[in-house]
Amino acid sequence: MKKLGIFISSLLLIILVSCNDVNNINNSEIAQKIIDSLNISVNNMTVDEDFSVPASISYERKNYDLTYISENTNALTFSLNGSNYDAKIVRSDNDVKVNFSASVTYNDASASKNFNVTIAKKEAIQSNDEEIALNIINSINVSVNGTKVSADFKVPASVSYGGASYDITWTAKDSNLLGFNKSDNEYNVVITRGDNDVSTTFTASISYNGIIKTKDFNITIAKKDGTITPSGELPSDITYTGYYSDMTGNFDTYDEFFNTLNDILVSTHTSKGSYSKAWTILEESDAYDSDHIECFYTGLIIEKDRRDQGSGSDNTIWNREHVWAKSHGFDDQSYWAYSDCHHLRATGKAINSSRGNKYFDEVNNPTDSDQHGNKWTGSVFEPRDEVKGDVARILFYMVTRYHDSTLTLTLDNSGSYPNSKGVGNLGMLDTLVKWHYEDPVSETEIKRNEVVYSYQGDRNPYIDHPEFVYFLYQDESEELGITEENVLTKVENGNIGGGDIEDTTIADLINDIEELRNKTITLEDKTLLDSLQSRYDLLSAADKSKVTNYNLLQQKYREYNELLGISDIVYNLMKFPSTGNTFSKEAEITDQGVTFYTTNYSTKDSEFLLGFNDEKNYNAPNDKYNIGGWEMFAILEFNVENLNKISFEVGTINKNFDGCSIIYSSNGQNYELIADVSSQCKEGNIFEYSFDSTKSGYFAIVVYGSAPRMIMKNFTLSYIS
Repeated sequence: MKKLGIFISSLLLIILVSCNDVNNINNSEIAQKIIDSLNISVNNMTVDEDFSVPASISYERKNYDLTYISENTNALTFSLNGSNYDAKIVRSDNDVKVNFSASVTYNDASASKNFNVTIAKKEAIQSNDEEIALNIINSINVSVNGTKVSADFKVPASVSYGGASYDITWTAKDSNLLGFNKSDNEYNVVITRGDNDVSTTFTASISYNGIIKTKDFNITIAKKDGTITPSGELPSDITYTGYYSDMTGNFDTYDEFFNTLNDILVSTHTSKGSYSKAWTILEESDAYDSDHIECFYTGLIIEKDRRDQGSGSDNTIWNREHVWAKSHGFDDQSYWAYSDCHHLRATGKAINSSRGNKYFDEVNNPTDSDQHGNKWTGSVFEPRDEVKGDVARILFYMVTRYHDSTLTLTLDNSGSYPNSKGVGNLGMLDTLVKWHYEDPVSETEIKRNEVVYSYQGDRNPYIDHPEFVYFLYQDESEELGITEENVLTKVENGNIGGGDIEDTTIADLINDIEELRNKTITLEDKTLLDSLQSRYDLLSAADKSKVTNYNLLQQKYREYNELLGISDIVYNLMKFPSTGNTFSKEAEITDQGVTFYTTNYSTKDSEFLLGFNDEKNYNAPNDKYNIGGWEMFAILEFNVENLNKISFEVGTINKNFDGCSIIYSSNGQNYELIADVSSQCKEGNIFEYSFDSTKSGYFAIVVYGSAPRMIMKNFTLSYIS
């Protein structure tokens, strides 16, 4: 038995030793497997900056610490920093290849893996410095670059890059034209004007780690008498009285025109007013009624007491929008322009933020838009159609009013409008001139001009005299087909807004219309009626309102139409009375004998816009129209008997438009649906619908949706006489 016990003990010892050998072999294999899974991104690469490597590695849901050893600690060292090792390199005069190893331990078994990097020589730094120096100099921008200047301007004395500030040195190509005087963190650039326009160059330079980079800028210094002189001469035979009396005889050159108008505005702008005072002025100038203002960009109606309360960002809160963004020339309240209410508008807080300091132009590929017709990208803003002309005339006022050594504003087509101080430019000029002619002066602008005038003392001349835009931007106007003859014809016929021009055109028209009162109309009178109508059409919105007997001319047109005696009489309803580009509720419109009753509408030129703009939503009573289930709708109702056909060109439809229907009532109550015509209501389509001519009573066009809007162009009714 004793021998048997010794044998068994020996056997157990052999087995135990064998198991330990097996475990050691397995641990080593696992350790090697772990380290072999380690990858270093810079392995076998050339590096010119410090890098990092992991401090641990994961295997079967456990983390194992790593250690690193460099074969050349003069060139590469490792230091633990949280979950990584920082690999610090030291660069020398030559590329240096350095081997390093990573090690891991698993159950007392260790394994390692070799890596290498090539540390770039010092010269590689110079390449990086060149790039940094180039980036610094290219980050310098000057607002007047590429423009014509007629007043001193400012340039920065330093530029920030990568968290550091670098001094800028400025030099002029011709020191007789430009001088640089440093003040605080900017240079005042003093220009010298001569008898002719002169183009010149000035240069900015910076130094970074001994590397000097330069950047050139170009300007044209305007001649002494003014700025750009368009081709041709301007008329001098227009007589003005009152506020614009000094304009008489001052149209021979552009300089005379511009400088005289600038003098009028500066001398009459006697009250600067505070920015806080602007709240009071805007509550009156931009009022919808006694308790509400109308948002400039959206047309929304907002309670006056919901002015910027410091919280919220929707369009139910309003604030003061600088149409000429203050970052483009006057970023603090010391400038008169900052609180000038001719360009401050009451605007919903959200759309104000969306506009920001973007310049104005048409946007073909917007990054965002709203249901009111505004579109924008990161740098460009296109307002709704109803205020495009308003925007243009506001900016024209600003460039005319502010043109001196303190602040000079200009409009151009450069498409580059960096923030600036003391000088400022915006655009796009060509588009703004186009908007001025496409969206004429409205009653809203005229009334607003009077309110601001009562507080500040100066007026917006381009509202009072829209023909001035031709003289301000003659080349741009003529590119649109506007000629001096066109403009002067309108002036001679009284289409010149307000501003006390001496003119008997309106009185003559009133007298000529009055002569129709006791006249029996015949078929031969069509030429006479059309002549009177043409004279009326040439008037501005303000002067049209002075033709108090225009309804008599409309009545005589109706009498003429009754004489035609043909089976199909067509009324082209294009001359709706202007609503000042605002929406009206339940308004009655009478035009050439056809009466409309509408819930929400707006008119301008040849367009009739039926629809809503949020705050003015109006739900007609369902018991009358019997159209329950539609979320919101706008109705154009007409009471023409023996109606045969209606037609119009479908204009812009907003994204909240769901459909369009025709409804009918024999007595103006309890309408019934007779046709869903949504398929015809597509932008650009010609909409036509033929009615049962045996029915007499009331028809209505209904657009519906969450906040629907549809523009109708060339609106025509045909009916049986």
